[in-house]
Amino acid sequence: MKKKIAIVDPSSYSLPYDYFYIQELSKYFIIDFYYSKTSNNYEYIERLSNNKNVRLFEYKISPNMVSKVKGVVNYVKLLFSIYRKRKSYSSIHFIWSIFILLEILLFISIKKKIVFTVHNDVPHGYKGKRYFPYSLIKRTVSTLVFVSKYTMQNFIRRYGNHKNMHLVQHGLMPLSHEFTKLSVDNSLVEHKLIFWGRVEDYKGVDLFDKIPLELPIDIYGRWSRSLDSLKNNLLKKNNINIVDSYLSLDELSDLLKRQCIYILPYKDATQSGVLYTLLAYEKVFISSNVGENHQFLIENNLEALSFSREDPKSLLMAIEYAFSNHQKIKEKLRAIKEQYQWHTTLSPSLMNRVYR
Repeated sequence: MKKKIAIVDPSSYSLPYDYFYIQELSKYFIIDFYYSKTSNNYEYIERLSNNKNVRLFEYKISPNMVSKVKGVVNYVKLLFSIYRKRKSYSSIHFIWSIFILLEILLFISIKKKIVFTVHNDVPHGYKGKRYFPYSLIKRTVSTLVFVSKYTMQNFIRRYGNHKNMHLVQHGLMPLSHEFTKLSVDNSLVEHKLIFWGRVEDYKGVDLFDKIPLELPIDIYGRWSRSLDSLKNNLLKKNNINIVDSYLSLDELSDLLKRQCIYILPYKDATQSGVLYTLLAYEKVFISSNVGENHQFLIENNLEALSFSREDPKSLLMAIEYAFSNHQKIKEKLRAIKEQYQWHTTLSPSLMNRVYR
C-alpha cells in the first residue's frame, strides 16, 4: 500500500511547480494537496483533479481571493485539519511558509513528519544576513528540500547545515505534461526581446529604463502596483510594448511559439520557474549574472548569454551572441533539458530518502 503524504502550498504561490511535482510524486505516494483558491493558474488545479492518486483540499487564503483577516482564519482551519489527520500522513510537506507564527506550532508538535521546501535563502529584496523565520524553520522541521544547488549553497552559508537536507532539482515546466512542440526550428527569428512573468521589483525590468535599447521589447505579465511609475516611464518609449495581465495557457502557448530572445533581467532572484518553461521549449534567453539563472548558464558553457545590469556593453554583447547563434543555442538547450525531466530529478531512491 502506498504511503500518504500531505503537500501544502498555503497561498498557491507556485501552482505550475506544484502541479508537476505532485504529478510525478503521485506515481509513488497518495497525495493530499492543501492549497488556496486563486484567480491565477487555476488550470493546474483542474488538471490535478483528474489524478486518481491526488485529493484536493481547497481554502480561501490567497489575498487575491479574500481579506487578510479571513485568510488568516481560513489558514488556521487548514493547519488544524492537517493536525487532526497527522497520523494518516507519513510526511507533511510545506512548499511555502506564509505565516510562521501559526505554522511553527504545527512544526514543533509534529516535527518528525515536517518537510519544508526552501526556494530562497532570504526573501527577495531582504538586506540582512539571516532571515529569522528561515532560521526558525531550519531548527523545527525534520527535512529540508532545496530546488536548486545555488539556493542550497547560499542557505548553508547563511544558516549552517541541517542533518537531513536534500537537493530536489526543479524540473521542466512545459504548459502541460505533453511536450507539444510549439514552434518550427527553421521559423524566422524576430529581432525582439521578450520579458514574461509577474513584474515585481526584483525581476529587474527597470533595466529597460536605465539602459536605452533600440530593438523592440515586449513585457508580458501582471505588474505590481508599486511599480506604476516605472510602467508609465516605459510606456513612453516607442520600442516597448506592455501587456499588464496574467497570461492564460492559450496566450502563453501563442507567446512561446514565437522565435525571439527572452530576457531574465533579475536583480537578486535565486531561481525562477520561467527558466524551466523556456528550457522545456528550447527558447533562447539571456540573463543577468545573478542567481541560479546565471549558474545554469555557467554550468552549461553558455555564460556568453549573461550580462551585468550595470554594464550596457555586456548587455549588447549578450543580445548579439543570442541572435547570432540562435539555432546552435537551441540545439544545445535541447540536449541540456533531458537532465531536467521530472522522472530524473524526482527519482524513486531520492523520494524514499526525502519521505522516510
